[in-house]
Amino acid sequence: MVISQSIINYAKQALIDELYATAIYSKLSKYYEGKDLSRKCKEHAEIERRHAKFWMEFLMERGVSLEGITLGILV
Repeated sequence: MVISQSIINYAKQALIDELYATAIYSKLSKYYEGKDLSRKCKEHAEIERRHAKFWMEFLMERGVSLEGITLGILV
């Protein structure tokens, strides 16, 4: 199955967006440590991390290079 470049571009942007959201929620959870908001941010960070993982796998399964996309926060 041939996948269009526009779909690849969309998926790459979706991955970047999810990574960014993961980083924001993770940072907020640390900032609000000890408060209920911290727990909620941690939960959202995990949800966003799973979304990022989906897009990463989507791209990799189609042979798309992830070069240049920061994936360190998934570890």
